[in-house]
Amino acid sequence: MHPVPDHLRHHTPVTGQRRDLPASTSERQIFYHLGVGQVFFNREKRCLYVSDLNQTPVLSVLAQLCAQTTQHYVLETLYLDVHHYFFGGYRLELADSLCKPLLVALRLKGVMISYALAESAPTKPPSPDNPLD
Repeated sequence: MHPVPDHLRHHTPVTGQRRDLPASTSERQIFYHLGVGQVFFNREKRCLYVSDLNQTPVLSVLAQLCAQTTQHYVLETLYLDVHHYFFGGYRLELADSLCKPLLVALRLKGVMISYALAESAPTKPPSPDNPLD
């Protein structure tokens, strides 16, 4: 099953909006925010999440990047339920040296990349002696 009907594939431009998500977002929640031509990257885990490998050129770009080197990556299918009835998307675990080149190449291909937002540091109240502190 494809998220876009076959008669509309490659004919209808699908525009999306970048949605950066809080770092506490679960893998299950990530896929509710993804669409065709969109991926989500978690910097801490070095994981790229994608919902449609047919419409998003992740694997073809990755194959070109890995052609010159012996870089390894792990592609895993994720499901929305524990019984594996409802497909969620794919998680791609990347080597550290593949992250930046892949993200740049995907941007050049027109893929929209969303990121996990960093946890904000707790702010301390200003001290009474120095209100500008």
